[in-house]
Amino acid sequence: MKKLVLLLAITFWFTSCNNNENNEKKDTNPVDKILDEIIEGHDVAMPKMKKLERLQNEIKSSLDSVQKLPEAARTKLAPYKTALESALKDLQNADSFMHKWMNEFGYDSLKDNVEDRLKYLKSELTKVNEMKTAVLNSIQKADSLLKK
Repeated sequence: MKKLVLLLAITFWFTSCNNNENNEKKDTNPVDKILDEIIEGHDVAMPKMKKLERLQNEIKSSLDSVQKLPEAARTKLAPYKTALESALKDLQNADSFMHKWMNEFGYDSLKDNVEDRLKYLKSELTKVNEMKTAVLNSIQKADSLLKK
């Protein structure tokens, strides 16, 4: 029994040490670090896509409602209508940006050339951060506009 416990303790110790080495290697690898940041950016924006779609539909509905009002009311609401149209355009652009980025991103691109892969991933990190910002800002703008 003592031998079994000792064997399990040694195995656990080696396994723990091995995992720490792998984690340290991953943390110091700039390609993996940037790739993790890219995935994090995507993972922030992606869950918001349903909300983005819902807001587009709500704004379209609001624009239709404004259009059905009498001329005097439409004139009075012209600035609001312009703001709705701007918010809708921002949401549509963010939606397009997300789909375009996802279609063009090559997870395994340039795997055989670390230097070029690093340049590519840095470029993609910039794109994913811009896309994430576009998604979050357009949602915030639409939300605040529709609450009025």
